[in-house]
Amino acid sequence: MYRLKQGQESFTPVEGPFAGRTFAPGKVYDQIPPGEERRFDRIGGAPTPAAAEKKPAKAEIKKTVSGPSSEKNGGK
Repeated sequence: MYRLKQGQESFTPVEGPFAGRTFAPGKVYDQIPPGEERRFDRIGGAPTPAAAEKKPAKAEIKKTVSGPSSEKNGGK
């Protein structure tokens, strides 16, 4: 399910399978025109494959401990 993002104006595609269909703010749609994903928010369900590809993988975080160690102090 998709909804136009806040601030997006309604639009009507002129080509393709959605030609002549108007997409307006406040309405919910099952499908959206290809290439217009950036104008819509996904509502519920799993993210779209395109959105999943754009999402960067979580970086591995390594904790480091700072402070004196026997190696830094020459074993003293």
